[in-house]
Amino acid sequence: MKRVWIGLVHLRPQPDCELEDQNGEALRANSFVQVVAFVKDGDEFSKQVISAAEHYKMTVMGIEDLEPFDKRLRTHIVATELKEKAEEARKTGFLRFGTFHTYRAE
Repeated sequence: MKRVWIGLVHLRPQPDCELEDQNGEALRANSFVQVVAFVKDGDEFSKQVISAAEHYKMTVMGIEDLEPFDKRLRTHIVATELKEKAEEARKTGFLRFGTFHTYRAE
């Protein structure tokens, strides 16, 4: 049975990354982002995240805090944005990225 899962994904952009930052410029910094997806388990979540990252020309460096979204709601305060994206993922079947938090790799 499918349900919404959430995880914190660490991404590194490839030189030809297709995502843009807040200024409309190509994303060139590593980032962390909460991702939600309507899947059957953590393995399917990981596969969808890797596929989406490849599509946007990014590399998944890691996935942390992966769990069913309903569990996260019971144990943490969850931003309204993520609640809305979780509902979108459930309705459409497509994963959704939250806000990207970028940092420069040293």
